Amino acid sequence: MNVMVKFSEQGGIAMKTMEVIMDIFALRRQGFSFRSIAHKLGIHRDTVKKYLLDGRTPVDQQRKNHKESILAPFKQTIEDYARG
Repeated sequence: MNVMVKFSEQGGIAMKTMEVIMDIFALRRQGFSFRSIAHKLGIHRDTVKKYLLDGRTPVDQQRKNHKESILAPFKQTIEDYARG
């Protein structure tokens, strides 16, 4: 099964990518080696290693790297203004 990993145009993780990552974790739980997982999914074994050793999905990493909005300090003022 060959799967191409892609990112969406909005910069987020494409659903196909998440499917591949979930497959990586599922195959590892079934006892497959990094090399055999890479072969089954048609990706490089270093990619498999990266996700399994890190233990986090790209979505988790994006959440960690998420910066606070520049409007965050003004949130209450904006909400008060919107209510009238």
